[in-house]
Amino acid sequence: MSKCIAVAAFAMFFFASAQADVPRVATQLLSHHATAAQTGNGQSDSGVGISADGRFLIFRSLATDLVAGIVDDNAASDVFLYDRRSGRNELISQRHDDALRSASGNSYPIALSDDGRFVLFASEAPDIMPMIDGNGSSLSGRDLFLRDRDNGTVRLLTRKNSAPGLTSANAGLVNAVTMNGCAAYVRHADMNSDATRIVFDSECSAHISGVTDTNGVGDIFRFDRPANTITLLSHADGNTAQTANGASTSPKLDMNGNVVFNSTASNFVPAGVDENGESDVYLRTTEPTMELISVSAAAPVAGNGESFAARDPISDDGRYVTWIGDASDLDDEVTDDNAVRDVFVRDRVRGKTELVSVRGTLPLRSGGGLSALGTAMTADGTAFVFGSFATELSADHVDANNVPDAYVAYFGALFSDGFE
Repeated sequence: MSKCIAVAAFAMFFFASAQADVPRVATQLLSHHATAAQTGNGQSDSGVGISADGRFLIFRSLATDLVAGIVDDNAASDVFLYDRRSGRNELISQRHDDALRSASGNSYPIALSDDGRFVLFASEAPDIMPMIDGNGSSLSGRDLFLRDRDNGTVRLLTRKNSAPGLTSANAGLVNAVTMNGCAAYVRHADMNSDATRIVFDSECSAHISGVTDTNGVGDIFRFDRPANTITLLSHADGNTAQTANGASTSPKLDMNGNVVFNSTASNFVPAGVDENGESDVYLRTTEPTMELISVSAAAPVAGNGESFAARDPISDDGRYVTWIGDASDLDDEVTDDNAVRDVFVRDRVRGKTELVSVRGTLPLRSGGGLSALGTAMTADGTAFVFGSFATELSADHVDANNVPDAYVAYFGALFSDGFE
């Protein structure tokens, strides 16, 4: 939904620009002092989540004066939610025993549900939940939490398998989050629009009982809120109780629950399919089945180079997946001889991959420079923007600045039969 909002905002910007008697754009300060018309007293990062109607936004800040009555003495970043209707900020990363005090560690915003009710965030603070492990130490690592603003509770997602349903309303749960010698350290996570499904990567092996985790690296998990269950997604082919033999990271959801992620594992698929020894892009469907996305055009095997999913890698309907990589055998209609990373898109319905960062003139050939900067795709999978050092991507412009430039690619112009 956030991508749709971005497109709508883009259209509104140009509509406003056409009106001579009104400002082109109205900018609103989120990280402002709680009571004075001035900025907060610390650095604030750009927001990472916005509700469907644009009313609620989440962001991270080191400021200590954004909310009246809050004691913010942790000298760390906190997560805030801004309500455009009231013009006020709300502290999300608060202590479990004191809603008027920030938790004692860095916290990071990740996603916001469409209705603004649920906030997904990660935190290194040990006091967001009222729980300790069997050794008497607090939560450690970087854990994942889901705050429900309607009922005022926060749920621990990176929990031990033997402690289901843990929320801040369940006080006194000693030994509930012992992680069998490992601490969860979430680097990437994603959430669907109504917060019913959340995916994350974690190096901890204690999230699910009965799973053999011997890879010693990150795996992909899915939390289903209605069922209150955690499922291992990055498991070996044909064995849901065994993690794959490589690191898996950076999961992203589409609207149907399909998950795109990166992995160096080779045993998601039958032997002989993934033998490039590099990171590849995979998609776990809801059936569930595993699909290799960065596949060679000549045979159903992994491409001959590394591949990494883009920032917004999958269209809402799951049909199109984009990524960056240096493989040269993914598109059999383009000469790819630049030996650097390019941008690709795969149409899963047609089973075809296209090299996007091609030169602007025929014959079809990859651009002469690295194309991998800030890739993002629209929600409907018709276009995306990326940065590139290549100088030949546009036939209508001379590129002599010797620095990266921004480009937009329209998928309808790439696939010969167009897009529905």
